[in-house]
Amino acid sequence: MRHTLLILGTCFSALLVSTNVCAQPGELRQLTYSFQKGSRIILVSVIDSSSGTSGLIMSEDPTRNEHAPDYYRTERWLSVSRPQFDNMWSAITANSAQKFAQAKNDRRYYDLVNNYVFTIQELSGLQKNYVVPKDKASSALATLATQFRDYAKDVLVQTTAPARKVTGAEIVEYGLLRKVKPKGGFVDLPNSLAGKAHKGVASQLVKKTGTIKASIGTTFGIGLRFLGEPEGAVVTSHLRWIHPTLTDPASHHSSDVNEWEGTFHIADMRYVSHTFDQEWELVPGKWTIQAVYGGKVLAEKTFDVSRP
Repeated sequence: MRHTLLILGTCFSALLVSTNVCAQPGELRQLTYSFQKGSRIILVSVIDSSSGTSGLIMSEDPTRNEHAPDYYRTERWLSVSRPQFDNMWSAITANSAQKFAQAKNDRRYYDLVNNYVFTIQELSGLQKNYVVPKDKASSALATLATQFRDYAKDVLVQTTAPARKVTGAEIVEYGLLRKVKPKGGFVDLPNSLAGKAHKGVASQLVKKTGTIKASIGTTFGIGLRFLGEPEGAVVTSHLRWIHPTLTDPASHHSSDVNEWEGTFHIADMRYVSHTFDQEWELVPGKWTIQAVYGGKVLAEKTFDVSRP
């Protein structure tokens, strides 16, 4: 059987629809190596941006239905230094590799068994695929592919773990939060009224309370943990804020719910929050956050929001 991967868009992934490694032209360089083990596809990306260098490993089995008991998805960040990134970038952009470059912004299926498949995004925003037959690859490109596979070793071990099982979810903390380690910018949330949310921001609990005074910059929410096995397995939850009707004066759109998908690692707590960024969001009333999995609400918390 010929194993293939469809390279799509500037996120380079037909596997995971939400990832924070995408950016506007001029903001980053990105190098991704794609390979396959069994029916599982693994993408290893290294990113160089104005905020620093980092890496992301993603894997998924596209032959499995997301709700199947043996479905297993992984997503892990890794540390990469700028010198490491520069060395990898030089290897793939060297003159000897250019003969393997495909047409600009080309989109097609590639054989992952007999080829090394790399994808780059340049500062200009241009995406380019390099499909290198393994029997014609230089020692530098073969070494680069091995380096990327080594990054993914832990992920490949995790995929042999028992089937993921979610038994519930619990709210560990709730109240006023403070954002820390901001990476700047926003991520698109097409199903929300504002259409975006803060990207790459961690939180800390400031005060445990169910009563919130609405003001610009105020952040509140919950620390949510999914229960089940194996620990560390990635689960995707449908998250929902139910709130008084809000109206965006720019678009004239109104809504009383904000919904999006979020990923969690079983047994690890993650904050789910809302920040008042606009005056038109400062509406008093009941604000309820819900975590939905498998069509069921596993956890919810209601806050009483008022004006100062």
